[in-house]
Amino acid sequence: MSATQDKQLIQGYYVIKRIPPVIISCVISVCIIVTTAVSASCQRSQIAQTDDPASIPRYNLNPDVSEKIVASDYAPWDRMIPQTLDGALGGGSACVIIGEVGDSTVTTTGLTAASGFAFKMAHTIADVKVIETIAGSPPSSDIISYRQIGSPEVPWQTQVKKGDTCILILYYLEDIDQYMTTAQEESIWYVDGKNKLTSMSDKLFAAKYDGIDLSVLVEDIHEALIRIANLNNN
Repeated sequence: MSATQDKQLIQGYYVIKRIPPVIISCVISVCIIVTTAVSASCQRSQIAQTDDPASIPRYNLNPDVSEKIVASDYAPWDRMIPQTLDGALGGGSACVIIGEVGDSTVTTTGLTAASGFAFKMAHTIADVKVIETIAGSPPSSDIISYRQIGSPEVPWQTQVKKGDTCILILYYLEDIDQYMTTAQEESIWYVDGKNKLTSMSDKLFAAKYDGIDLSVLVEDIHEALIRIANLNNN
């Protein structure tokens, strides 16, 4: 360092030494305020970007299904499990509703297998208040009887409970005036108070809506029904 630079550094040091401590304190305070304001502005910008609908993914492609219990998977019979939303819609004739679950009763029916073996099968019948019909023919009553396989003690499909709000993909059992889901758990999504979904199923085609807005599934259902109709007409 040159003698001139040393002199300038020394002069600068004495200039700083001559500044009253109160002024130095004020300068430091102003710097802190400015830094805090800039940081807050950056945080607001990040939040705004997160809330931007364009930045929110359409699907949850990594849903946590570790806590889901799909009771139908443990039933003592084979079942056809759909791999797509189109498959869960049951050929396009399904009635899709948003409903609120009420009280339930358990009934037992005597059945006879093809082998001649007689047995009893329990079903849980839940009252479901129809909030909205998304697709298909609206039920004739505001409250429908929703039939689930098994009892609360021995469920052969995961059962909805009183107070649940759900999307249900249903088919109608005209002879007994009741409804069943087209594909057990793969036809049910819970709807929370913010219209966010949680699938009852652990299959990705259903679970990809976990945490996603209700409107996305409704849109996809309508698009799937159009695809099914086109296939049926060909």
